[in-house]
Amino acid sequence: LAAGQTLPELKRVLTKQYQAQVDNLTVTLILKVMKANLAYIFGEVGQPDSYLMEGNLTVSQLVSRAGGLNDTAEKSTVLVISRDKNRKPWGRLVNLKKVISDGDISQDLVLKQYDIVYVPKSRIARANLFVDQWINRMIPNNLIGQYELGGSVFSGSLIEQKPLID
Repeated sequence: LAAGQTLPELKRVLTKQYQAQVDNLTVTLILKVMKANLAYIFGEVGQPDSYLMEGNLTVSQLVSRAGGLNDTAEKSTVLVISRDKNRKPWGRLVNLKKVISDGDISQDLVLKQYDIVYVPKSRIARANLFVDQWINRMIPNNLIGQYELGGSVFSGSLIEQKPLID
């Protein structure tokens, strides 16, 4: 009943409805809690969290507040989830790669209250995660042992974090 109404509008509606049952009744409304204008971001950003929206805030500005994109981020398919007037979720894709590299700000959406921004992993980051979870963690280190790859000796992992060239 109160959704989308100001306090004076809601006071008029409630007073009218209660006066039909009780004569000379006046309704007083007190705002106890006001929810902040928040947007949420998660995925491949430096600091996934909720952020206060002060004025208009675009996807790229929210990404910047969240510490920027990680190296593992897929910049061309950032998902923004909003809700329509009936509170049904709907999603839009934002190509931050075009915003950043081409300066195409038409791709940069202005966020609304409680929008959710998801920055997915890139294809190579997903492949690295797959190798780590399904190969490196599945094969015991004592079975792999040391092996030679391109003149360098690696041990214990199929993905080595050290550079191949010193």
